[in-house]
Amino acid sequence: MNCEQVQELLPEYADRQIRQTLVGGVEEHLHQCHSCSNLLAVYRENIELLATFPLLDPPADLGDRILERTTRRRSVLAYFDRYFGIPAPVYLSAAAALLIALLSPAFLKMDTEPSRAANKYLHRAWSYSVRMYGRAEGMGQEIATFKNVLMLILDQRVDQIQDELENYSTRKEKSDQQSSQRGIIASEGSSLTLQGARDHVLRES
Repeated sequence: MNCEQVQELLPEYADRQIRQTLVGGVEEHLHQCHSCSNLLAVYRENIELLATFPLLDPPADLGDRILERTTRRRSVLAYFDRYFGIPAPVYLSAAAALLIALLSPAFLKMDTEPSRAANKYLHRAWSYSVRMYGRAEGMGQEIATFKNVLMLILDQRVDQIQDELENYSTRKEKSDQQSSQRGIIASEGSSLTLQGARDHVLRES
């Protein structure tokens, strides 16, 4: 199997939903491919994170409350439901899960095609968010905790990126200085060579 074939199967492989006849080919490729192994690590990391959320049964009056809310003034987020057919919390959950995937260490080290990788993460985040929706009643405290954890991860990644940018700027400045010094030395050498040529011509004449 090549990278494209394996990456199509990684969501099912990470979730243990892949057909048994395909497992051997996927695992053989993973042993040889660093990029696909990193992608698998990201999938598993997000599966473990999403598994920490409780799966709650919908309350008995959920249907009545849904009917009640459909008669109220629609909010801006409710238009997701109207135009796309999926309730707004699914989009928000998918966005949060995708953000964690993009900020994970395995993603930052991965060297596979960015657009393809982002599409895979979005697919996985969307899938789990849809499963979680409908069981989200009573998850106020869990969502608040998730938000705090997400902000902490984001702060850490921002600090890391800032450090990398500062290190890059320092290295770039040193490189520019060295290039400038080499240019000055080369210019001085050329001047000395021209002066020597003039002296030689004067002596000959």
